[in-house]
Amino acid sequence: MRRSGPNDGDFSGRYRAPRVLVPPGVAEEEQKLQESVLRSFGSRAGRPAGLERFEQMVLRPSDFVGDGPLVGTFCNFVPEEIVEAAGAVPVRLCTGSIVAQSIAEQVLPRDACPVARASFGAVVGGLGMAPHVKALVLPAACDAKRRLGELLRDHVPVIALSIPGRSDHRTELGYWLSELGRLAQKLAEITGRTPTRARLRDAIMRRRAVQDAFRELERARRDSPHVLTGSDLAMVAAASFHADPLRWADACGQLAAEVREAGRDGPLTDGAIPLVMTGAPLLWPAWKLYRVIEEVGASVVADTLCSATQRLYDPVQVDDWSRSGMMRALALRYFSASLCPCFVDSTAHADRVIELAREWQAAGVVAHNLRLCQLFQIQSARLRHILRDEGIPFLAIDTELGPEDVEQIRVRVEAFLEMVKEQGRTQ
Repeated sequence: MRRSGPNDGDFSGRYRAPRVLVPPGVAEEEQKLQESVLRSFGSRAGRPAGLERFEQMVLRPSDFVGDGPLVGTFCNFVPEEIVEAAGAVPVRLCTGSIVAQSIAEQVLPRDACPVARASFGAVVGGLGMAPHVKALVLPAACDAKRRLGELLRDHVPVIALSIPGRSDHRTELGYWLSELGRLAQKLAEITGRTPTRARLRDAIMRRRAVQDAFRELERARRDSPHVLTGSDLAMVAAASFHADPLRWADACGQLAAEVREAGRDGPLTDGAIPLVMTGAPLLWPAWKLYRVIEEVGASVVADTLCSATQRLYDPVQVDDWSRSGMMRALALRYFSASLCPCFVDSTAHADRVIELAREWQAAGVVAHNLRLCQLFQIQSARLRHILRDEGIPFLAIDTELGPEDVEQIRVRVEAFLEMVKEQGRTQ
């Protein structure tokens, strides 16, 4: 059923989108899927106990979400501080659920982006936190998201964000600031609360607690990189999609302390081959690539994923605490620091991958490419040549959300690791 609000967002209601029939029992099916995936990761010996709190945040998000009207977001381009300053609670609705994807296929073509299909299916199918949101903020970061708004507006008001073509603040900051100003105004119309200077400052400080806690966890992990696997860190990040920021930050701080304590007794997983992950987001619960990598004796020690480290690492740097100064700081953080391939120049992304590979002494780089997402696939093709010239081994995995190709992925990852080991022996 469509949720009404004081306005209909950015889209006309002149034409209606196709009706979607939601099969009975999909919520139960989704819950079983998530619990099954969690069991496949949670059995590792010596896994830090503090991860259980994040697992509960992911499995039961409504128990950990903040108080207030919910506003759904897609993508890292949405400044959550502005949503909070408008009196709402941001919840990120991106998903890798094959249950949600199957619902969407009544409307969307099968050769559309898997994440776009799954995220659309979660909203129209009423999965997760989607039934509770009062509005959606949808950045037009790719062609699929650009078109989703018109279909979703029959279910919930949608505010579209137009993304600059470049991440250069010298030419694009003015336009991006105008978009964020329009977002603040639209949210105020929906919630009845204007993002004032005081509210914006409070929201920035709350979100800074998240970024500080994550950086603390990263520092602890750097000293003992094998205490937490790549999937462990991804679970921490996935919990931040919905959880109240201060509760999440508290849990993250406790986990960092546990990682430090465990590190004093040596790594919990000896001999894991360190890898850097890049490419398309690995969205819960479609984590088969994490699972394969860990089962064959490797671990993701660093990443550029918008579903993991890229979401949490960069803090908002405020030099001027006026309202306009804070809006400028938010604008810079949410697009200048982004490594998204939607921008015309991906040099910053390549630089960051190389930096991480050397900083973490990674044996190689793995790119996660979702089939039918040309942005990441073309970026990956260029990255392969850049890393070859830098002497860094590279593997691109093209896949979808389902489990059908797990064994094929396993064979390719195993062969890649054997190649990496052989190169190490000959050097």
